[in-house]
Formats: sequence, C-alpha cells, structure tokens
Amino acid sequence: MTVTGAASFMNVPTLPVTAVFHLDVTGTPAATLRFTLIGPTPGPNPWRFSTSLPKSPLFMDYGKSLTKPQLNLLDELQLSNAAFVLTTQAGKDDATGVPLSLGLNFVGTLNPTGLTGLFDALLHGNKQVTLYGTITMPIATQVTPPLPYLTYPWQTQWPLPGIQLQGVLGIEFSLSALKLHDTKLCIYSPISSDWLVANRSYQPTTAVTGTLDVPSAAISVDVTTEITRNYPYVLIAGMFDGINLDNLARLADLANGSDLFDKLPDDIKKLINELGGLTLEGSAVGLTDSLSASAIDYAYLIVGMPKLQWTVFPGFTIDSIFTDFIIDNPFSGQDRSVSVLLGGQIDVAGVPFSVSTEMPNFSVRAALVEGATLPLSDFFKQFLPELPAPPDLVVEEMQLIVVPGQEYSFTARMADDPGWTLDLGPTPVTISNVEISLSKQAAGSP
Repeated sequence: MTVTGAASFMNVPTLPVTAVFHLDVTGTPAATLRFTLIGPTPGPNPWRFSTSLPKSPLFMDYGKSLTKPQLNLLDELQLSNAAFVLTTQAGKDDATGVPLSLGLNFVGTLNPTGLTGLFDALLHGNKQVTLYGTITMPIATQVTPPLPYLTYPWQTQWPLPGIQLQGVLGIEFSLSALKLHDTKLCIYSPISSDWLVANRSYQPTTAVTGTLDVPSAAISVDVTTEITRNYPYVLIAGMFDGINLDNLARLADLANGSDLFDKLPDDIKKLINELGGLTLEGSAVGLTDSLSASAIDYAYLIVGMPKLQWTVFPGFTIDSIFTDFIIDNPFSGQDRSVSVLLGGQIDVAGVPFSVSTEMPNFSVRAALVEGATLPLSDFFKQFLPELPAPPDLVVEEMQLIVVPGQEYSFTARMADDPGWTLDLGPTPVTISNVEISLSKQAAGSP
C-alpha cells in the first residue's frame, strides 16, 4: 500500500512524503517513508543539512585557517533529488537502487566538483553521483569507543552516531604501473559539536577511497585519500592485515626500483634469506600538484618480518620486526633515494621495550614502553652481574642504545617511589631524581 501527503520532519515543515507499507517474506509488516527535500531543479533557497541538523560541526579549510575549522561543508553540497528515507528494515531505495539501512537514511544526487581535491580534474565538471548514507542520532547512555589510530569513521565495527555518506565516483587513473579504481567519496560528520567535544577522535572527515592495483606484487589493496579543502597535497594510503610477500622485489612498482633488500643490514638480509615470511602492512604515496607519477614526492612502505629474531648483542634480541622504507622522489631518476628504519620489540628482564634503528650503522635505540616499569635489580642481575646489586629502585624511563655486536649503553631515570634511602646514622637521607648511565663493550666490563 502506498500513501502520499505532506508532513513536517527534521525541522522542515510540510515536506512531500510517500509512505509504502508491505509485508516482507516472513509476513512482518514493514514501512518506508520518503520525505522529499529537494526536487530535480533546486530553488533559490533549497534545503541544507543545517536546516535539519543545525548543530553539526564545521570542517577544516586550510584556505581560511590552519588550526580552526571554518567550513560548513555539508551545506555547500550541490544537491538535487534529495530525500530523507525512514525505513523499518534494510533494503534498497526504490528510486535509486542504493542500499538503505534500518532507520534514517539520506539519498540525493550530488555534483562532487570541489569536494575531491586533485581528483576534481578527473570529474570533468558535470559528473553527477548518487550520495547516500545514514543519519544516526546519539543515545544518551551510549558510549562510543575512541576511533583507533589510522582508522576512519566508516571503517568502525560498532554503531556510530553521526552523518555517514558515500557516493561512487567512478574515477580511474594510473601512476606508472599502479592503477587506482573503484573510487568512492566518503563523508563523515558528528551530529553536533557537543558530541564531538566528548568524542574528539571522530573529526569531520572527507575522503576518496579506492582499490590500488600493484602488478609487481600481484595484489590489490584498499586505500584512502583524506581530502581537506585548500590543502595542496594528496596522500594515497592504506593499512593492511599482513599481505604475504615472497621477497621485497615484489614491491618494485611502489618503490620504482628493486633495491629495497640491498638497503637492509647484512644480519637482516641473512635472516630473510633463511626464514622469509615478509608481509606488507601498509603503504602510502604522496603527491603534489597533479595525479601523475612525476608528481609523486615519496612512497612509504611498512614491511613486517614476523618470523625474524635479530640478536644485536648477547641478551638483546629484537622480535616483532618491521621495516619502514621511505623512497623520496621515486620517479625522478637521479633524485631518487631510499631511507630505512627498522623497528620492533626487545624483552629486557621480562619488560618490553620498543625499538627503532638509525642509519647508516643501524645502531639500535630502545625505550621502555609507556606505562611499563623495570626493577633496576632485575636489569643488573641479567646484564651486569659483575657489579654490586643496586638499591631497590624502579626504572620509570629508560633509553637503551645498542651498536650490534659491539657495545650497548643505557640511561635510566628512577621512579621517586620507592626512593633511595641511605642509612647514615640517626638521620637517614633519601635521594630523589636518581639517574644512572652505563655502557658495556662486547668483551669488557662496564
């Protein structure tokens, strides 16, 4: 059954509404109400998102401010044939064929020009896309988990309050052997500035997503390019769940060269040849000015080496190893250069340390993981047994430097509790702000 009429909805009076009622395949009653907001030809004062959601926060516009959001992006959307669609069950929109979710949906026709940064050049001016998505109001008792690092709002696995919109762009282009396709425009905005204040990790965000083909690795990966108005750079990036690689030469199309393996320490090369097990964990390509290979400023690759354990000094073995490769000017001939950073984790007397390395000698720097503590006596027992036992102190911050196979040194700052108390007679003395520095050669004493 279909009923038409007019109704006030979401701060808009007398909207044309079409209500469709039916029984689904299980015999359950279902209803879909379509509230028309904008017709095929927008009038001089068309509906805007701020009409229905006046408290939604602003987006960043670097042409206006580098620190303070200034852009009412949702109100600038060039829309036609726009509607709210309220439905009691998921399905497809009868008018456009796009998916509908249970609850409140938005569907409209969008001219995306001006929203996609450098991608605008590929839209050819008058392209129209169907913009659709959900509008979810926050519930007073609902607690939303913080957005994980390098995760976008539309990638969450939990119910998320806010405006989530998307539209298929259909843009395809190549960067040398790389090809980006299946592109979509994604927009997220919190419902209100007040909700954003309480959930600051969910910033208003616009992005172009797509699939990047890497022929040399025989893989296709999902990537995202965040778009900020008047920001002149593009970063096409993705984080992955460990894509298996036979060898580093498989990344030649991303690095524009097969020399990544040559840049590694000899010990790591030997372990890779023996154990293999490389994984691609992330990649990024940074561009300026245009979407062309010659405009690529750098490529960034994160390669996991989960099978490797690198003993850099007796008692110090790095595991959970990963390597960051930064290839500057990858398509600029003689200007191309490769930088390498190795990272991982070292277990020191049962306490985890995060590890990074430095070129060109790959000296290892390790720092106590935030929130962890290390009893100083445990460290001395394992690594410096020839020295007298230290007082009962707890290491709160520690920096460890290892030159593989040659020496190590450390600097440690003690926690104030427990303090270092010296028994000097009737009046004991407690020393605070204690720091210790030591170094040890491969075949020597501290």
